[in-house]
Amino acid sequence: MLKAGGMEDMTKEDKMTKMMDEAQMAYLLSMATAVTMTALNTFRYRGDAQSYYSTGDLSTDGATNYWKMSTQVRDYSFLVVGTVMTVTQLLSVLGMSAGLNMMVWGYGAIALTISNLISSGIGYYGYDNAYTQTTSNTSVMSSIKTDMLAASLEHTTMGFEMYLHMEGWMLAQMYQLCDGDFDTCEIPELVEAREMKDSMKKEKMDHGDMDKMDHAKMFANYLGF
Repeated sequence: MLKAGGMEDMTKEDKMTKMMDEAQMAYLLSMATAVTMTALNTFRYRGDAQSYYSTGDLSTDGATNYWKMSTQVRDYSFLVVGTVMTVTQLLSVLGMSAGLNMMVWGYGAIALTISNLISSGIGYYGYDNAYTQTTSNTSVMSSIKTDMLAASLEHTTMGFEMYLHMEGWMLAQMYQLCDGDFDTCEIPELVEAREMKDSMKKEKMDHGDMDKMDHAKMFANYLGF
């Protein structure tokens, strides 16, 4: 049994506030940490790119270093987009610019997906190019594969963390846009969600299903999908 002052003593509003606060900090710290590590990797640990990626130069005739290109496309795009996402998320944590934050994160996720696809395509081509060389280039192939695997694991871990807090994050943005009052908020998406919920109540649908559909629809509608 929970002790006095535990979760069972929290009101519905307290639980929602706790969920939103945890989600806001999870998004901020996840992105800020990822941006910081990418910056250190790019400008400190691999600061001398010409030397670090030298094994990717498979010939002396100025051929493209696909290992270097693949990594830098991914890292520089993440630094730019991720930094903007971190700044707008910080503003949201401080109670400002929730609408801007939602827009930046919505389109930022799309931009990062595209840049990762481009980076992966270059990496796969570079891997195959190293394989087809007449001399052994297993070190280049191993470096490309290691970088791509590490990036995939990092992004998957961060994505999973954000997925776990997505509902709380979405509620936090809407809470700011509605000045803390969902019941009278006139944002078109929320008005539509309330009407849908009322309609579902009339049809005696399960309350859990209603909440899930409300949040999913609000998120999709707000981003224009």
